[in-house]
Amino acid sequence: MKAEVLALFHMPQLSLIGLMIFFGFFLTMVLWLYRARSKPFYNHLASLPLGD
Repeated sequence: MKAEVLALFHMPQLSLIGLMIFFGFFLTMVLWLYRARSKPFYNHLASLPLGD
């Protein structure tokens, strides 16, 4: 069934565009997560369960 669907799909560029969008979003999220200025915020969140 997969081969039949791919045989009827005449725009393989859309798959590449979707992959590039996903990769760009993933890379942006990783860079946003590991930015230097968010470290104090994450340290604060890490200490919340021990605050009581």
